[in-house]
Amino acid sequence: MPREIKFRAWDVERGEYVFFSLSSVINGDSSKLCDVDLESVEQFTNLKDKNGKEIYEGDVVKDGWSGENGTVSFESGFFYLGFGYLENISTQSEDCEVIGNTHQSPSP
Repeated sequence: MPREIKFRAWDVERGEYVFFSLSSVINGDSSKLCDVDLESVEQFTNLKDKNGKEIYEGDVVKDGWSGENGTVSFESGFFYLGFGYLENISTQSEDCEVIGNTHQSPSP
């Protein structure tokens, strides 16, 4: 079964995230995207943190080993954690915890 490609975007009017999938947009359901900032569209990494919470681009996460906070980004075809250097998130996800995001708690 193919994985669902999921996204979220910041709804400027409501001050909260709107969640949607690529398939819903392709099938014509873009009603959720009316008031979103298109620059805020963030993709699901297909990974979960140590508590089972989905990890998206723009999430601020705490590394369980070092205690550092970093922001998830997508660069050169991979999702990374930025700690002042880039660390591939696929090797870190089970040890990290989502503690915020760039819209509600901008500083990592």
